[in-house]
Amino acid sequence: MLGCAPQGTVTDWLAPQFHGTISTELWGRRRPERVVQILEDALQLPPLDRATVIETLLASLAHPGARIDELWAQEAEDRIVAFDAGHLQAYDAEKVFTALDLP
Repeated sequence: MLGCAPQGTVTDWLAPQFHGTISTELWGRRRPERVVQILEDALQLPPLDRATVIETLLASLAHPGARIDELWAQEAEDRIVAFDAGHLQAYDAEKVFTALDLP
């Protein structure tokens, strides 16, 4: 995921208004002091630690919930059982990607 970032720093493309200090306002709303302090502290971290913070926060927003995880786990188990029983056919990934014209 990090390798997909556009050229420049994260602040260049994620927060164009960033110029070394955290604004106390964003989108016309005043940020809570605690948020400003967390952002300022996070910006003092080394790049890898900042990336960990970013990934953790993004994952917390995107997590679909335990029930969805359970359903996907059951789907995976069902597919394994079906494959082992000979009800599903396996395809060579290279041939599939070639047929789809993917690298």
